[in-house]
Amino acid sequence: DMLFTDLEKKTQAGLCTYKVTASFLQIYNENIYDLLRKSTIYNDDFSEDPDNFLKIREVPKAKGADPSEAHEVYVSGLSEFRVQTADDVLELISMGSANRATRSTDFNATSSRSHAILQLNFEINQKDDITGREVISKSKLSLVDLAGSEKMQISHEPTERHLKELTSINKSLSSLGNVISALSSSSRSHIPYRDSKLTRLLQDSLGGNTRTVLIACVAPTLLHVA
Repeated sequence: DMLFTDLEKKTQAGLCTYKVTASFLQIYNENIYDLLRKSTIYNDDFSEDPDNFLKIREVPKAKGADPSEAHEVYVSGLSEFRVQTADDVLELISMGSANRATRSTDFNATSSRSHAILQLNFEINQKDDITGREVISKSKLSLVDLAGSEKMQISHEPTERHLKELTSINKSLSSLGNVISALSSSSRSHIPYRDSKLTRLLQDSLGGNTRTVLIACVAPTLLHVA
């Protein structure tokens, strides 16, 4: 249950301190919003406010870094919270999920209309008792909830908002598929990360020194066959 502790810990190599921070965002209609800010609460009269849009930035590579190494990306202005336990993280998820853009569909009364990304950033500072040298290790865990693709129902004329949502969701999912395909191909040198905000934001989580796991929730009944 405990993710980390603020207390210093003794190891064979010396003294270690731990720090974990969490952030929660959504990508809605190719715009990024902080789910842990009250200004991004959505309702039926939701209108996109450019003042709430967040931008993706890139950390410059250090001199002498491997050219093939993925750039580290981050969202400028995104709020981060210190967490110590799994309950702390679950509380942030509950808070952010209430601010997420949703809409009723044939199969789900509260279907998500956005991609949500929960990121946990881990930092371990280890100090050698003998040399006094400090080594800082960093890692990031990205938990992504993708909005499901949806076919346009010819029998139901979509609203302008609905049409924009469907277009944005399907386009970003297609871009994600193209990136995964490019990464798995030995003959492709260019990876199209910049084709969508989703793939751009996950650039350093898809390529480089990372591990990616895909979890699919599949219903086997005929009712759920599109």
